[in-house]
Amino acid sequence: MRACVFLGVAAGGSALSGCEDAANAVGPARTSARVTTQPTPAATAPQATAALLSGNVQGQIKLPGGKATAAGIAIHVYPLDPGAPDTVFRQGVGLISNSAGALISNSAGALVSNGAGMRRTLGVEDAPGAVTYTDAQGRFQLDVPATVRINVEAVASADLKVLLRDIGAASASLNLELAPVGTLEGVVTTTATGVTDLLDAEVFLPGTSYIARVGQGGVFRIPGLPVGKHPVVVIHPVLGRGGATVDIVSGKTAKLANLQIVTQPPVIRSLSSQVGAPGLRMRLVGDHLGIASGKLPEVYLGGLRAEAAVIDEDELSFVVPAAARSGPLVVSVGGLASAPTNLPVLASLALEARDSTVHAGPVFEDTVSLGVRRRYVVVARDTEGQARELADVPWSSTQPDVATVGPDGVVVAKAPGLAWIQVRLGDLTLPLPLGLQVVEAVAGLEISRDPLGWLHTRAPDEELVGLPVMATLLATHRMQDGSARELPVHWWSDDPRVRVVDDRLEVLADQASGDVWVYGASLADPARVASLSIPIERLGGLEVGIR
Repeated sequence: MRACVFLGVAAGGSALSGCEDAANAVGPARTSARVTTQPTPAATAPQATAALLSGNVQGQIKLPGGKATAAGIAIHVYPLDPGAPDTVFRQGVGLISNSAGALISNSAGALVSNGAGMRRTLGVEDAPGAVTYTDAQGRFQLDVPATVRINVEAVASADLKVLLRDIGAASASLNLELAPVGTLEGVVTTTATGVTDLLDAEVFLPGTSYIARVGQGGVFRIPGLPVGKHPVVVIHPVLGRGGATVDIVSGKTAKLANLQIVTQPPVIRSLSSQVGAPGLRMRLVGDHLGIASGKLPEVYLGGLRAEAAVIDEDELSFVVPAAARSGPLVVSVGGLASAPTNLPVLASLALEARDSTVHAGPVFEDTVSLGVRRRYVVVARDTEGQARELADVPWSSTQPDVATVGPDGVVVAKAPGLAWIQVRLGDLTLPLPLGLQVVEAVAGLEISRDPLGWLHTRAPDEELVGLPVMATLLATHRMQDGSARELPVHWWSDDPRVRVVDDRLEVLADQASGDVWVYGASLADPARVASLSIPIERLGGLEVGIR
């Protein structure tokens, strides 16, 4: 590691003299947009005259008062990344320290963020043609892609510059007049109570290479700024950010007496799931999470601290604690807490079949024939006892060659056989895995009843004699290969004189005589339905029986 002291170096000059390693203090070089400038002489000959080549943006630099200029004026091009508006470029400048004797660490993490909440530093010198020079008449040309926006800065010396912001390909002609530079001084404050040390704050002009670190008492100074109105941003790795607009005048010092950092508590914007489960790792997207400053946010669910890990600048993951209950989810950074978000925590899982007319309630075993679609859903209860139907749960099959199941719970029967379907959500699983029997395609269904002869019963208010009236229902599946199989059947009747329990038909006493229709549907293929007519006769008095 090397450390350097920067003593108010002019932003347009070389602040890195004798300390090249300090350029790396602001992080690895990244370039978000490539802009070709024509021509680009060697940096060792800044006064070299270059012939104009083709380019869609032409420009000419003039001295103060409109006088013609000579060759060799440096044109710096800063590509603007709309997704990273807080970009700072390291193009011939270093970080200006406003605290005498302060050391600048060579650790990139100490000075720079590569994402939301902090600034991002890009190395423009790594982009081809990022710097070009004027010819003898002060002319230059740029190749600017139609979708790219740039800032253009001309630097004749540390004291003579011009900066034009937000230029696109439509700006076909740029006439820039150099002017003596100005200076920016100010004091950074914060809305956070009890904070007296702002030494980690940085003040910069986004989209340029001008940046300074705040000194004792919140003071900062950036010399050598081009004239004009410029946005100014201040960022502190913990306290937040602030901004203002400053008007730089040649030979003058602009003052910002109160560049205020507005402290922002963390914000939870979205979760990867609307419900949690013990042991489940969830993703959280938010703002002001403190990750850019190297801080790990703390996550609490119902007062219990959850294990957290960083994914990106605005995203982290956390594991729902084993003993967690439904309650408020809170993110805390540096003592600042987010607004609570209620997160239900599941306590149990159950499985139900859908797209099927033969199932009602939880299902632990099922039969499906080839060519039949069946969907299952997970119905869970949270720790407060509320039922919640889940979507996009992690399904699995022990025999994917027999049956597979997609993220929507739809089963695809592949081949005859047995497959076990399971769901795991964190530490929660189904009480029993679903045993799924896949059979050949069903061609037809035949139903009948046991020939039990006369059975009878009496009304409920009289003494019962013998067995209740009932008949056992029978079913035979005809498979497409011509074989016969006994497979599960769903039985029912719409007649109020009888009831069907499993495969038993029971006659309710004191009902009128007549035929009763009973229906059966194959569980393997609910489209296969058969019916059976059973005669019921009153025997006299209150006696009723099945013939």
